[in-house]
Amino acid sequence: MLKYIRILLSIAAYFDYEIWQMDVKIAFLNGNLEETIYMQQPEGFITPGQEQKVCKLNRSIYRLKQASRSWNIRFDTATKSYGFDQIVDEPCVNKRIINNLVAFLVLYVDDILLIGNDVGLLSGHQTMASSSISNKRFRRGMVCPGHGVTLFKEQCPKTPREVEKMRHIPYASAVGSLMRMRNYMLVYGSKDLILIRYTNSNFQTDRNSRKSISEYVATCEAAKETVWLRIFLTDLEVVSNMSKSIILYCDNSGATTNSREPRSHKRGKHIERKYHLIRKIVHRGDVIVTRIALTHNVADRFTNFLMTKVFDGHLESLGLHDMTHLI
Repeated sequence: MLKYIRILLSIAAYFDYEIWQMDVKIAFLNGNLEETIYMQQPEGFITPGQEQKVCKLNRSIYRLKQASRSWNIRFDTATKSYGFDQIVDEPCVNKRIINNLVAFLVLYVDDILLIGNDVGLLSGHQTMASSSISNKRFRRGMVCPGHGVTLFKEQCPKTPREVEKMRHIPYASAVGSLMRMRNYMLVYGSKDLILIRYTNSNFQTDRNSRKSISEYVATCEAAKETVWLRIFLTDLEVVSNMSKSIILYCDNSGATTNSREPRSHKRGKHIERKYHLIRKIVHRGDVIVTRIALTHNVADRFTNFLMTKVFDGHLESLGLHDMTHLI
């Protein structure tokens, strides 16, 4: 769900857009109910002699099944009154484009992001949102953490519940990965805003499901995701070249060939028909599946153990830089 937020943040970093954040106070209490709902009187509220009475809800409350939906309807109605258009494939993303002025209004539960290239336009939407929805003050997002942000031994699990929860988490995953990644920072510094995709799979190492995922299946899933990305970026109307085919890199020759043309082979008879959708995607021109060397496949670092030189090269391709060189 946070995928579209990361995409918008990367676009904002590329175009140097303003990023403002707002927290909605008691968001689920902002919804208006369409149904007639009654509830028992809360404890401590009952008046002697009126124990048989019930309360009628005029607004939604927390733990009500309709609460999240009614809040979303209220928010959607408010954004449309501001002049925003909802992105069809991502209903929580709204856009407003006036000539060269761009504004995006993003909702994630009770957090709102305002992203745009004009402070005056964002300020106007800030005022309108404040007048219709109870919220906290806007503040700039994307703030780098200050000095002295560290982990202390006092932050270890203390309660029996925390201790029991951490007992089932491998130490290397909980702490070791933090030690490995703590010195890296993601930097958006690409010269061109071009969508490029990489795909890879790790054969027969899923300990949870004990299932094998072939390169062909992984490439099909990546192609479907690429189609969604292309549609989403096109609807945003700020990223150019979305009419061109998107390159999807794969380091498996068989998967690359099968994605372009059907082949009859006994090793591929077990593949479900739904995964052959990639051929239609390729023939339609949405995606071009291209062979790439194993050492240049950026996705390889997520599935395999790599030599230090190759690993560092992938970090640079992903935009990850050593923080000690940036501070």
